[in-house]
Amino acid sequence: FFPSFSSVEQLSTTISNLGYEVTINDNLPDTQEFYRFILLFSPSQETISQFQPQTVDNLLIVDENKDFNSQVPVTLFDISPADRIFIAGYLSAIISNDWRVGGLFPSEMINNTSMDQIFQNGVKFFCGRCLPVFGPIVNFPITASVATPEDENGTIQAFGTLSTNKVNTVFIPSPFLFEDLVILLQQTKTTIISDSMFDSDRSDWVDYAIIDNLSTLIIERIQNDLNQESVVVVPVDYSIMTSGEGLSTGKNNFISKLLNELKNNFVSPYSINMNE
Repeated sequence: FFPSFSSVEQLSTTISNLGYEVTINDNLPDTQEFYRFILLFSPSQETISQFQPQTVDNLLIVDENKDFNSQVPVTLFDISPADRIFIAGYLSAIISNDWRVGGLFPSEMINNTSMDQIFQNGVKFFCGRCLPVFGPIVNFPITASVATPEDENGTIQAFGTLSTNKVNTVFIPSPFLFEDLVILLQQTKTTIISDSMFDSDRSDWVDYAIIDNLSTLIIERIQNDLNQESVVVVPVDYSIMTSGEGLSTGKNNFISKLLNELKNNFVSPYSINMNE
């Protein structure tokens, strides 16, 4: 799990307002300095082993729940990137017309499963064989690959491959959204689902977002500066945010049920049983 730079900046500002001096770095901090908290995103065991009690009081680790060894007290914020993408697929199926769902994804794997496959699992978990009534008749969802956020022309071309099949709902990770693409999507009346809502200048860019409460949990942990001697696991929850009127009661019930089943590991985003 790697957050966007803007979300890290916002979190840094909030922590600074609590009276802490905050530094952001892609590399390990100077081990000769003392740190009250160090926040790590998906660190390796080798990285975790670098920290000693004499240089840091607490490690705050953002990762999927897994075993690791640490000589420093750890708060693990258990987050599943796969759950977010699965929820996006499920939500897309619920709100789309005629199952016409699309998604744009980088060629990345999560636990040996491609992001686009996880998204497709979420769609099919709701609608099964998602075959539209109106033409063009294709099996939905359909997905296309995007390279990097900087390759805006490539992203527009990728959406073009989807639009020939008249998708009306599309999931796009927030780093790949930019003004020209949003204008194109709005002109084609395509509902945009992403993993983040934007600031006031771009508040109309996303119709639905699958958001987490990670920043809130991190701030709460720092504010409640507890002395702990072991690993404390804090689950990160997902919810749906919308810039419009929101979901109906029935659709909200479907989403709430899915969120609960994912949280309790009753459903896996990596594989689904179509016979259930």
